[in-house]
Amino acid sequence: MSPASDSNSTPNLVIRAQGMAARNIVARFLERPALAGLLGLMSVLTLGITVFLIHTLLKTHALEISDALSRWPLLIWIALGFLCFSMHLTSARRAHTAAREGWMAALPQMPKAMMTWRRVQAVTIALLQSVSLIGALLIVEFATRSSTPHWGLHLFLAAAIPMVSALSSGWLARPALSGSRPHRSEFRSGKPSADAGGSVPRAWQWASYRGKRWDREARWSLAIPFVLVPVGASPLLVAVIVVIGAMLVQWQRLWSASLQVIHQASALIRAVPHQPWQFIRQLLPLVLLTGTALPAAILVLLLVLGLQPVAALLVGLALWAALMLHAACVFAWRLEPAWVTLRSSCLLVAWIILSQALIWIAPVFWLAAMNALIRRSLKIDR
Repeated sequence: MSPASDSNSTPNLVIRAQGMAARNIVARFLERPALAGLLGLMSVLTLGITVFLIHTLLKTHALEISDALSRWPLLIWIALGFLCFSMHLTSARRAHTAAREGWMAALPQMPKAMMTWRRVQAVTIALLQSVSLIGALLIVEFATRSSTPHWGLHLFLAAAIPMVSALSSGWLARPALSGSRPHRSEFRSGKPSADAGGSVPRAWQWASYRGKRWDREARWSLAIPFVLVPVGASPLLVAVIVVIGAMLVQWQRLWSASLQVIHQASALIRAVPHQPWQFIRQLLPLVLLTGTALPAAILVLLLVLGLQPVAALLVGLALWAALMLHAACVFAWRLEPAWVTLRSSCLLVAWIILSQALIWIAPVFWLAAMNALIRRSLKIDR
């Protein structure tokens, strides 16, 4: 058998590894039926609430959406295509970088296997995007009970644009990575060492933020405020929306960097004797600062817009409590990063449901959850 035929008959190692990981997750769920049932219920509730909110929002603004599709169909589909393509292009560039420069790139069969897996992911995401766009168009059409001009063309574009973006992004991402520009690390920084009053893990947080504050994902995210600008808005309103959008992008990058380093630093120093409280104390200040800055800014903005002080304070406190609950989940399960998002989402959904049903239980539930998470955080590595 020739080497070429042998390589063609070799199964894709990345897809095989992903399948094994999925089977392991299912096996872990089956070993804990109570936890599996709770997580499944929370996931269904989260999905149901999300679909209900989106359905309600589309029905409320169905006439405006239908009118916009009739007046500016080309502009709307160009904007949607730009957003879909930017999402897939960022993912494709990351995949190409990992395939060429990642730690598995030394294996001959891995770059091709990794790119095949990326195409599978891209097509899957594109299918979900197409289904979402077609569903949104159907909701708008049934809500308005009127025939939108070129209805069939709109459905065709909703199905085709995400798929074209997914397939073309992988091809267009290659020339951008074939140049001689050196690869810039995610943790690049002019002075990565800690200052005299700081700590090494805290310096890692700032270095991670400096490495991603204006990366491709952040730059592409700046296009979202332009899409949200209403038609006919004044230059001052456009400038305000763009500035607020840029500030939100930077806040998200700092928040993501401060939490991401928790997982990475935990895995790095796990073999070194250390006290959990000392580790948390070094990483906690930036998390608290970032998690408090956004609620405080929104509180001030709501007061400026004329909202009642009590209502504005409740909104700010609710947002701060949600961010702190998520941060506590990251600290509590810092050695299991794959489970943090699911567990944090379940806790947040349960807290929101209790807040809607019995408002006085919400602070009690939050305090009990924070107490349990903090105690778990302090027991890790002991």
